[in-house]
Amino acid sequence: MQQKTEKDKETFLVIHLNDRIQPLDRWIKYEEPIERFLREHNYGEVSGWGTLVHENGEIMHCAVELKITSNYLDDWLFVTHLLNRLQDIGAPKGSKIIIESTRSEIKFGAKEGIAIYLDGVNLPSEVYKNCDSNFVMEELERLTRQECGIHRYWQGPKETAFYLYGESFESIKTSLVDFIDSYPLCKWVRFERIA
Repeated sequence: MQQKTEKDKETFLVIHLNDRIQPLDRWIKYEEPIERFLREHNYGEVSGWGTLVHENGEIMHCAVELKITSNYLDDWLFVTHLLNRLQDIGAPKGSKIIIESTRSEIKFGAKEGIAIYLDGVNLPSEVYKNCDSNFVMEELERLTRQECGIHRYWQGPKETAFYLYGESFESIKTSLVDFIDSYPLCKWVRFERIA
């Protein structure tokens, strides 16, 4: 059996994406395009993935692990190429690459994010009976021109959250005000900056 040379050794990177995206949508938005990018340039492959979930079940962020040939890792052109691809995909602020061998971090991301939490227990019962959270999600996505088919949400025991990403937290919030003020299920909504 032939031993691997230093040049042939594999190095692992973990891309932490500050995106509260569902696992199936994570594959569509991130894993498949990253895998295609790596294979097209013979850099390596996706070797793992995962989602970090808060103790209440809410998604906090996701990760994609890459197996890279180490000689590429030493090449700043590769790192720049990878970062540009991640920016093109639309990675949110607060994302980072961790190079496992050195534990070094490279921060990246441009999109800003907002979480919109609907009260799931304190509104009058007729509001829950006559309103639909799926309609709210569709309207929020339409008003903010989110990617078609990529949904980000969480339904907890007392709240339902929708996560939206765009160029600016304030512009996303502003585009939603009229709808939120007019739809009964959105009463007592709370906003949180997530990227």
